[in-house]
Amino acid sequence: MNNQTKWYDINEYSRITGKSISTIRRHIKNEKINSVFEDGKYLIEHEVVLESQNDEELIKLKEENIKLKKIIEELNELKTLVMVYEDMIGNQNANI
Repeated sequence: MNNQTKWYDINEYSRITGKSISTIRRHIKNEKINSVFEDGKYLIEHEVVLESQNDEELIKLKEENIKLKKIIEELNELKTLVMVYEDMIGNQNANI
């Protein structure tokens, strides 16, 4: 078995563990979980026990999934921004 320790922000830790953000914050306040406050946010230590190479790959896939979800959120925000700008340009052209 191989133990691997990683640090996650509250949102990532919530996704990985399935615990709510409010529960995680409460555990941080009560010092039930190991955390540090860095660059304006809490980072939470999470030790993962890896029993095989498949477990390592699963963790990497979960981390990549989190990254992809963030990228999708950013993309959706950019799409919304483009629609707003297109509406503004359309309104300007209609006024000419």
